[in-house]
This record gives sequence, C-alpha cells and structure tokens, in this order.
Amino acid sequence: MAPAAAKVCVNVKFQKQLFSDVEVDTSESALMFMTQLWTLTGVPVDRQSILGFKGGKLKEDAADWGKLGLRAGMTVTLIGTPGELPTEPEHKVIFQEDMKETQILDPEQAQIQASMDNRKGLLNLGNTCYANATVQCLSVVPELRQSLAANPESASPMEGSFMTALNSVFQRLDQPGGYDNVSPLAFIEALRRINPQFGERSPQGFWMQQDAEECWSTILATLSRSLKDTSARAPLAGAAGSGQAAPGSQQSKRNLIDALFGLEMVVNDTCTETDEKITRTEQSRFLKCHISAKVSHLAEGLREGMNEEIELQSTSLGRSALWKRQTRISRLPPYLALSFVRFLWKPNERVKAKILRPVSFPVENLDLHEFCDEALQKRMEPARAKLAEALRADALKGHPVDDSGPAEDPMAMQVDSKSGAVADIFSDGTVNGNYELHAVLTHQGRDADSGHYIAFLRLNDKVWAKMDDDTVSASSLEEIKKLGEAAATAAIPYICLYKARGTPTSDNDLYA
Repeated sequence: MAPAAAKVCVNVKFQKQLFSDVEVDTSESALMFMTQLWTLTGVPVDRQSILGFKGGKLKEDAADWGKLGLRAGMTVTLIGTPGELPTEPEHKVIFQEDMKETQILDPEQAQIQASMDNRKGLLNLGNTCYANATVQCLSVVPELRQSLAANPESASPMEGSFMTALNSVFQRLDQPGGYDNVSPLAFIEALRRINPQFGERSPQGFWMQQDAEECWSTILATLSRSLKDTSARAPLAGAAGSGQAAPGSQQSKRNLIDALFGLEMVVNDTCTETDEKITRTEQSRFLKCHISAKVSHLAEGLREGMNEEIELQSTSLGRSALWKRQTRISRLPPYLALSFVRFLWKPNERVKAKILRPVSFPVENLDLHEFCDEALQKRMEPARAKLAEALRADALKGHPVDDSGPAEDPMAMQVDSKSGAVADIFSDGTVNGNYELHAVLTHQGRDADSGHYIAFLRLNDKVWAKMDDDTVSASSLEEIKKLGEAAATAAIPYICLYKARGTPTSDNDLYA
C-alpha cells in the first residue's frame, strides 16, 4: 500500500548538490517525480537513473510507492547528464516609466504585446509536440472549453481523468501570472491510457513521435462519449423541415463534439455502364483536401476528393465496373477542421511518407457553397443574399470592406454551465457557407513518425501567435498566408481550423 499522505518529501542527491524536501505525489506515477527532477537539475527524464528505492533503478511507470519503500526524509541519488538549461534573456525587462520616448510601443504594438502576455506554451515532455500543437489549436474553441469547465459527467473513470487533465491545461494556457509555460504531464499520461499507441517507445527507450491528426481524432472521440448536447436542437443545416428535433431522433442525440465539428455528406455513386445508383450519408469530423500533382490550392484539392472515379461491383453486370462518385456536404458545422491528406503508407519502407507539395489556402474567407448539396445551397440563399446586399451597400458608401472579421465574434455560441447545451447557430438562418481561419497546425519533416509540429493561433483580428511547444512568439497574417507557399523542408499546413462566419445585421458593422 502507498503511504497515507498524498505527498511525501524526500532528499535528492545529484552530483555535489543536495535538494531537500522534494515532494513525491503518491497519487501520480514516478514520471511526475522524474519531471520535477528535470526542472530542478536539467537532466531529461530519459537520461535519469534514480537509485535508493527498492527494486533498483526507478521506472517511469512505477506507481505503487509502498512497494518502492518510499518514506519521508529518505535520500535518493540521481545520476544523469543535464541537457541544455534555459539561458538568460537577451534583453532585460524595461518598465514603461523607465523607457525613453523612442522605446515606448505604438498602439498597434501595444495591442500585440497585450495579446501575447498571458498566452502560455506547453512543455515538450519527449516528442509530445504532436499533442501540444493539437491542444493549442482546440483551445481556440470557447464552447469546448466552457463545456469541460462545467465538470460534465464522464462515461468512465478513465475518461473522467482525461477530461479533468485537458480542462486543467486549457485553464492554465491563458491564466495571468504563474509559470511562463504549462506542463501537460497529467494530460499526456491520460492520453496514453486512453490510447496506448501514444505510449510507444523506440528501441532505445525514447518516446516515439506520433501523428497529430490521430491525436486530434482521439481527443474528440473521447470527449464525444461524455460531452452531450442536451438542448432540443433545431434541425441541422441541410436537413428537411423546421422546428424542434424529434425526441429520440439522431439529431436530438447528437453529442457536443459532433454539434461543434460534425460534417454530414451525401455520397452518390453512379455506374458508368448501367443506370445503377447508390446513395448514402456519411459523417465526419474532418473535411479532407486531397493532394496530387494537379493540386496547388485548397479548392482544387476539395474538388478532386469530392469528384472521383472508382471501381465497384455492379449487381446487374455481375462484375466490377467504373463508377463516378460525387460527394456533397449536407450539414456544415460551426467549426470546420480541414485536413490536408499529406501522408500515405509505404508498405515496403513501413513508413507514412509525406506529400511535400505546397498547397495554398484562404485565410480571411473560405466559401464552401459549391461543395454543398442542392438542399443546403437553397437553405443558404437568404443569408448569402443579405451578405451580398450589405457588401454592395458598404461599397456604395465608400467604406472599405474589412474581410478579417469582428473583434466580438457573432458566431460564438452560448453553453449552459449546468447542462452543457449549445445554442445551434444554424437555427436562425445565418449560415452562409463562409468560414474564417482561426488556427493552423503545421508539420515539418519527411514522414508522420518524425519531424516537428507547431500551432499558429488567431488571438484576435490583428494578432496571431506561433506556439512552438514552450516557445511563444508573435506571428502575422502575412506569415500565415505564406505557410501555404512554404518549401518542402519548412513547416507546412497539416490541419486548418475554421470558424463559421455570421450574416451582417447592419451597414456599419458587417458582422455585428
């Protein structure tokens, strides 16, 4: 049995130093303790040998501290070579009252600095940049964060721990004061319990790099089992009829994750040799952009993926034949996760090889009207007409059209803190098929199991942030646009997160 106390203080001897009263949290595995020692000594977890506990060298997954002989005041020895320790900042902090006139920030620079001040990075705990970048991107969805903060009932204790850990990370990311960066240790451990794939190690014992899209899918799939959309929702965009969803229907049972990110698509397969047709509906949390030698822009990749020629079995012919497949969107979500299909499996090399071709993408406005089915296009007509009318009126008045969106986002939905219910943005006829970019997840490297992931986040209309693990720096709209033109060796877009844009309600504020 572990000691009764939740935390026990021990002494740690390292080289010629003695660290007294180092806390061991007995409710956590040894990995948490080893991470503390990393902070104290600069010795990375994978280089640590900790002696003094029962059973020899302390292992990261050890959790039964009673069997390890843990007792208050005991001394253990750390052996290992420190990595590169943090260096002093190149420029010391200068307070405004001590600045010269030439050093005082102009209003625009001051806004950028204010936006960046409270934004925190995530520590890389050994090839965990894939998870760090994913969590940073999802953090721009306030409805998701509000629902987690409401402490919803979990589907299982394991998933409850996962949601608690993720909520803790979200809350600390932009919390004023405290440490400069956030350690996602509890979340990473919970993620590895949910999906052991993320706990794979190399033959040398190091944590292996993972695919950020698989991490994204795992997070949303886990949350979908617990975060329920309990509101009586109006029919989804593209659905027939109006009014409240019927009790017991697929719509009324929709979980919060599918309410926020869920796409519905109609797939029509037509045989080129007969009159056979097959129609079905598919659901997805990603819209895929296919990449071939002919694709240079996002729209081209979408067209290629949604209009294909495939081989299928023909019942009337009794053999396989050529079919034409057309896919159209029948339901648009408030948040659109768009994935560039950059990785393909090479069985001989046993690796996910990367398609390095640059593909440009819209930043200010992504219009999906042409990729929607006729029913959804018809439903969007009133909102699109209002938008066009407001744009024409604004142009006649000589006002410049601001295509970057408002400071106060009209599409932000309200989450009931008790039930987790979300107001459906499509119930008031504002859906028009237009989206604005809010986050980009990039990958640098030759295959999915190596390289490095970075997130770029829109903090407000004018400020973007580059989240490179624990390094946070200001970015710009121009830099984001250039990501789609980046060289093969640079960080190139892998996932883009877009947010639906509303319909203008006044001439003075297009997106009020």
